[in-house]
Parts: sequence; C-alpha cells; structure tokens
Amino acid sequence: MTPYAFFSPGDLIIIFIVALLLFGPNRMPDIARQMARALREFRKISGDVTDSIMHMRDDVEGSAKPVKDALTNAAADLTAEIDSAVKSVPVLSTAPDAKSLAPIEQSAEHSHHDELTETKEKTK
Repeated sequence: MTPYAFFSPGDLIIIFIVALLLFGPNRMPDIARQMARALREFRKISGDVTDSIMHMRDDVEGSAKPVKDALTNAAADLTAEIDSAVKSVPVLSTAPDAKSLAPIEQSAEHSHHDELTETKEKTK
C-alpha cells in the first residue's frame, strides 16, 4: 500500500530518521512548518493556474460560439439548397427509347480504317 506517491511507509520512516539525525529534534518542527507552507503555496499556485486555464477556455469557447453558429446555419442553408435542387431535377421516364439503346454508329473515318485493316490481313 502506497499512501504517498512513490514512497512506502517504510521509506517515509527511513527519511524521517535520516532527517532527525541531520537536523536534530529541535529543528524538525520548523522544517515541518516550512514544508507545510511550501505545500500550501504549491496548491494555491496550481489552483490559480487551473482557474486561469478554465477562464481562457471559457473565453475561447465564447468567442468561437458565433463562428460555430454561423457555420451551422450555412451548412443548414446549403443542405436545404441541395435538397431543393435535387427535387427540381426532372425524373427520367422508366421506359428508354429505342434510339438510346442502339449502338453508336462508327464514323466514316473509322470504317475506312477497319476496311484497310481487313484488306491487309487478307493479303497476308
């Protein structure tokens, strides 16, 4: 079980004993107060930074809202225009006429080329 970040309870006891030997029992309360004060300062600063970031995020979202709304409206208008254009296109009849199914006639130039090719093949 690790109650404090990366230190186990055994590690904390060893750190406490080393600090007690280095600084002595008279200075330990002062060191603990200084550490607590530093921790409070760190929490206050991190809270201020978090508040600042949240405030900036709200400002950005507020300034982006008109742009988002304009884009949404433009997309809706465009969709409506596309729908009306699609509806206005005439529907083709279901029965195709015979001319549209007839094979495409070859041009005279293409026919002449085919005749020449056939003639060359016959002479071989």
